[in-house]
Amino acid sequence: MSEQSKSYLKSRFEAGDVPSSQDFQDLIDSTYSVGFSSLYTTVNTNSSDWTIDTNRLLRPSPATSPSNSNTSVGPDSMGDLTSGSKGSGNTSVGDASSFNLNDGIQNTAAGASSLYFIRDGSYNSALGALAGYSVEDGSKNVLLGHSADVDTGSRNKSIAIGYGAITAPVDGSLSIGGNTASTAMQNLTASTAGFASGKFLNIWLNGQQFKIQLLNPS
Repeated sequence: MSEQSKSYLKSRFEAGDVPSSQDFQDLIDSTYSVGFSSLYTTVNTNSSDWTIDTNRLLRPSPATSPSNSNTSVGPDSMGDLTSGSKGSGNTSVGDASSFNLNDGIQNTAAGASSLYFIRDGSYNSALGALAGYSVEDGSKNVLLGHSADVDTGSRNKSIAIGYGAITAPVDGSLSIGGNTASTAMQNLTASTAGFASGKFLNIWLNGQQFKIQLLNPS
C-alpha cells in the first residue's frame, strides 16, 4: 500500500481497465491527495504539525520531535523546520513564510516571505508579503502591510503599520507609514529642549517631527 499521484490513479481506472486490489488500496491511501497535486510538497517531521502539500491535504506529521501544533501552507512555508525544532503553535501561510522557523512559538505569518528569518522569536504577527521579513529572535511584534518590518531582528513589542513601515530603533515603538525609522512614529520619550518636563508621543510624518504631551489624568 502506498500513496500515488492523481495522474497515476487516473491511469489505473480508465475505461476498460480492471483495477486490482492493490489499485483500490492505493486509491484509499491517496484519498487526501486527489485534487491537490499542484500543491507543493514540504518536508515536515514534527509531531502534530499540519501541512498542506502535494501528498496530503492538511495532515499531522509523524511524531518524531517535541514540536507540535504548527500549521503551514505554501511552498517552503516553515521550510527549515526540522525534527529537532521545538517551535509550536505557529501558523504560516504563503510562499517561504516563516522559512527559518526553529524554536519560536505562536507566531502568525500571512504573505509570501512574511517572517522569513524568524528563528526563536515568539508571539509575532505579520500580515502582508515580506511583512516581518527581518524578525529573528524578537518577540511580540505586530507588522501590518507589504514590507512592514523591524529595524533589527531582535526588536520586541513594536508595531509597524503601512507599506514599508519600519519600527523605530527602540523596543515598544509604534511606526505608521514611511520606509525608515526616522520617518515613523516613535516610542514614548522624555521631553527634549524647548518642552516642559513630562512624557510625549513623538510623531514623525513625512520627515517632520511633532510632539503630543501626555498628561496623567489622576
